[in-house]
Amino acid sequence: MARAGQGVGAAPGARRLGLALAASLLAHGALLGALPRPWHAALSPGEPAAPLQVSFLMPAADPAPAAPSPARARPAAARYLSGAELDQRPQILTHVEPNFPALALAPVGRVVLRLYVDEAGRVDQVAVESDDPNGAFAASAREAFAAARFLPGMKGGVPVKALLRFEVLFGSPHPDNAR
Repeated sequence: MARAGQGVGAAPGARRLGLALAASLLAHGALLGALPRPWHAALSPGEPAAPLQVSFLMPAADPAPAAPSPARARPAAARYLSGAELDQRPQILTHVEPNFPALALAPVGRVVLRLYVDEAGRVDQVAVESDDPNGAFAASAREAFAAARFLPGMKGGVPVKALLRFEVLFGSPHPDNAR
């Protein structure tokens, strides 16, 4: 039998449970509103998207060996020549444009990559030398450059394996366009 003021079929703790659920929803809604929302553009309406900049870097003095990529491991006996050792550096044949990561929590990012390019111009391995901030930007840059194709580097008129370094800047204006 229902008590006065409870309504038909209402359990004794149902009102308290309903109030607790409403309070929880309000608290979580307030917290979500305070967190950064990476899925929203960090731009004002009408503002153009920030450009992507990719720069060729000179080889590091002594690059540390990278952990092999799960897709294609670099053969242990292979020697990849640096740009200074080549007569002609590899030339990129495909358009490479990493996507701005959807889950990036920062409006800009910087990634330095090492590309190991074989004698046929295919990328054997992409190693992340550094990334700031860590995470999403490196994954996007690695994925984009893994599919790149090059004219191979040349030494003595023969195609050889080459080591390239690239800097990828996400969301930064090109230095020539900076005011």
